[in-house]
Amino acid sequence: MKKLTGLLVLSAALLFALPTPRAGAVTPPAGPFFLCVNTTAKPPLPNARVVTSMTACLPFEFLVDLNTNPTVSLSAALSCASSSVGPGGNFNQQSPTCPAGDIVLTGGYSCTDTDNPGNLLPVTVSENTFVFSGTTPVAWQTVGFSTSEDHGSCQVCVTCVPGTSTLF
Repeated sequence: MKKLTGLLVLSAALLFALPTPRAGAVTPPAGPFFLCVNTTAKPPLPNARVVTSMTACLPFEFLVDLNTNPTVSLSAALSCASSSVGPGGNFNQQSPTCPAGDIVLTGGYSCTDTDNPGNLLPVTVSENTFVFSGTTPVAWQTVGFSTSEDHGSCQVCVTCVPGTSTLF
């Protein structure tokens, strides 16, 4: 009974803590919607922002038009590729290329220590960014080297979304 009472009290506390609609609250915009995707992929800037104007992207962002087929919802697909890296070795791994009609939303990497399963491999990364075909981002690439004396594996992934892009 104590567990049930505690659960009820916790549920009631959460309900009171949740925000409630206020009078005069702003209605979210109806669209059209675009993504401005950061080409530098460096913190503290976000990888992508949703905007309602095609001119809202900054010089280091490219525009993704989410309105090319308004009857289709935005779907994202993740693709990865891996390569081995020796002790103190270099790696230059590119993700698979996005399918035709898709562009890159974001990407990243993970290097693991194969000599000590479950551990991350210490690496120094010199490049971790978009791969372009003209002005269209089509894949993700990571270049670096291992600072470990262990063998490892580096996986590079890309998130692809349907759309078109314009680099400003």
